Amino acid sequence: MEKVLKQGSDREKTDFTFGLLFRLILDDSGLKPSAIALELNRERSLMYKWLSGTSSPPVDHFPRIAAVVASRISNVRHQILERDLRDLAGRISIDGDVRSKILAAETLEDLLSECMHLSVMPGLATVPRGERPENFRWPVLTLLGALFAAVAGGVLWNALNHIFHWPYFMGSAGTSLRGFHALLWGVVTTLPVPLPLLVLCRSGERRGLIVPVLLFAALGSLAAFAFHALGIREVVERAAWGYRLRETVIVIIYSMLLSIPPLLAASLTLSHGRLALPHGLILLLPSLAALASLSVTFLIDRPVSEIVQLRGFLVGFVLRLSVFFSLLWAFRLSVNRRADGK
Repeated sequence: MEKVLKQGSDREKTDFTFGLLFRLILDDSGLKPSAIALELNRERSLMYKWLSGTSSPPVDHFPRIAAVVASRISNVRHQILERDLRDLAGRISIDGDVRSKILAAETLEDLLSECMHLSVMPGLATVPRGERPENFRWPVLTLLGALFAAVAGGVLWNALNHIFHWPYFMGSAGTSLRGFHALLWGVVTTLPVPLPLLVLCRSGERRGLIVPVLLFAALGSLAAFAFHALGIREVVERAAWGYRLRETVIVIIYSMLLSIPPLLAASLTLSHGRLALPHGLILLLPSLAALASLSVTFLIDRPVSEIVQLRGFLVGFVLRLSVFFSLLWAFRLSVNRRADGK
């Protein structure tokens, strides 16, 4: 967090609310709203009202909430939450005496209580729009990262075809890829997939992502090269099967080859070789998503010649999109496990 929020800025501001604070507490602690609701003997729906800002807890609940959070988290998460709360107190626009009182809190419980009291006082503390603390990740940022992962490679590949007058537009449409072009296509379309993670993660987590990202890009590129170099599409298309079965087999092989090896390598690196049940879903999700997109194209009642390019674009787009979210899932699993001391 390098930028400093200055009191008295002319920029448009938004109130620092309990909803923003509660989101930070949940993100850093790893606690679920249902777990806090159970400890407080309150309805789970009330927790989501707190998150949305439509409601906030009464002041006499603050000590209990602080005690529940402090007692239910690991030492690592304790340190992360305390660090971010103190950083938050240093960033938001508040009176200097109020800031000093918050920063003087000696325990996490006291720090949480002070911040909660501040969050229910309208207009006392403000956060400039667009410069909220790092934990308040906008969902749109993740969406933009996912779109970049899904689209950037195809755009760059088509640009290269225009520049060098290659006939390989849309990656696999038209003339079959071979040799250098097949390898370059793999690099160009695979490398953009993991790159947004380096932006979405916290600065302290970035170093641990470098090796998984490089492994993912390397294995993904080699897998893409292998798919074309081995002529898998041509072999399947010569089989005496129905058209839909041939297309389905091609998509299954294509999606599994391009997603499972790089995701497995990245997941093993992130988890230090300790895979869990969710990793199985992570590995299979892209192939299932690609098959679902393929089935959609079968429902379009148009000549095959008009559908082929749409099918290639749609399957490729959905595959890379789902690979990005699978990689993001694997990364978050590793972060949570480290924070829990597992």
